[in-house]
Amino acid sequence: MLAEEVQESGELVVEDLLDTVFSDSSKAQELYGKQLDAKGISGDSFEISPQMEKQIKKKYKIKTNNGIEIIIPIDLLDQSDLIEYIQDDNGKISVIIRDIGGIID
Repeated sequence: MLAEEVQESGELVVEDLLDTVFSDSSKAQELYGKQLDAKGISGDSFEISPQMEKQIKKKYKIKTNNGIEIIIPIDLLDQSDLIEYIQDDNGKISVIIRDIGGIID
């Protein structure tokens, strides 16, 4: 998992990031790779600050272009029975959250 890689080396390998997060969509990998390039993140890997490393270990935050934010505990990311990511042919991504007992404000 990515969090373990960061903990061991203090850096994140771009290829591993793309393979883990977008394992079922080469188109999403390509689009995200372009976003990394646009933000000036280049090369095979990049260092993670100690503060960011602490955040990576605890939660995964998704923020959409229309302002929706979802924070997912890191231990739930691999549970496809609870969270599913589906990418449409047009590149848009849907996030499905299952088995919610209630919403707390």
